[in-house]
Amino acid sequence: MKTSSLIRMAATAMVVLAIGIASARGQGEDPRAPRLWRATTGQTLKAAFVEIKAGAVVLKAEDGQLRGVPLNLLMPKDQAVAKDFAERMAAGGMFAVKPALPGRLPTFAEGPGKGFYAFYTNANFIVRVTDKAAASVQCIENGKPVGNPIQVNPGHVRAIASFDAVPGPLLQPKIISFTGLLKDDVRFGFNIAIEDTAVHTWSWAEDPPGIAQPTQCIPAFQFAASHSFEAHVMVADQKEAVKGLSLVLKPMKGKEVVLPYGDMPKGYKGAMKSAEIKGPVFGSRRLSLAPGRSKNSEMEFYPAGHGALFSGYDIRLVKKNAASKNDAERITLKIE
Repeated sequence: MKTSSLIRMAATAMVVLAIGIASARGQGEDPRAPRLWRATTGQTLKAAFVEIKAGAVVLKAEDGQLRGVPLNLLMPKDQAVAKDFAERMAAGGMFAVKPALPGRLPTFAEGPGKGFYAFYTNANFIVRVTDKAAASVQCIENGKPVGNPIQVNPGHVRAIASFDAVPGPLLQPKIISFTGLLKDDVRFGFNIAIEDTAVHTWSWAEDPPGIAQPTQCIPAFQFAASHSFEAHVMVADQKEAVKGLSLVLKPMKGKEVVLPYGDMPKGYKGAMKSAEIKGPVFGSRRLSLAPGRSKNSEMEFYPAGHGALFSGYDIRLVKKNAASKNDAERITLKIE
């Protein structure tokens, strides 16, 4: 047999093998379309994939009913297809995408993350990231939002001019990372890492030589006012309404400081080991913040700039070297 014939036969075998692998994994199939699922018992069900939950494949039958089938009771090929669909769903690969505008991020055009670049949810909170990389954390209790959203601020001050290449929109991401250019040709990086009970953020900014105004780097969680009052409500009554709420700040040195929630802490300044919110601002959720283990950054408290009572505040990580990419220089919001 000629060498060229052997090469053609080998190539054909490789193509057939690749097609077989792709078919077994469900690649090319639309996860939203009904398909025939087969159980090891011989039973079949025509249904659309919904999710894998608690070891079972949730399917939507043609009558609209949801059916749960233990994953290990499906035929091996169908198990592989279900796992592939779940991976594609987690990465956002099964939902239509709206392309990015210049200097923006792509977003989901449908599905649970519609209108956002990244969307993560669990029993404790939801994280949303817009096409401008603006991120927020919304606490959840019994399936409902509690308290105002907490903004995640990369702390670069300068506006984002452009992003480097980013993956498509993300569902249930464990980490969200951006790099690109801020105005004045400043390179930047911004990261959000997500766990079941915590959200971490860290960032960096790398100024070009000779820049006129150096870039600060102060990643932060920004808390809005917990309450709003009509203009006629006396200050004394406002304070009475929130007297059960407070911030407990634990300095690096000295005794802890207890501040009335949202009140202007005149004169307070200093590095902190931790900050904790006391009282039902976020329902029964317990919220605390702490810095990473780094000697090159310090966590500090900053009230909102306009000075009104109950106007909100920032918990910031003040970095001594804005260009440092050390991920230990982070600030963490714990939600339990």
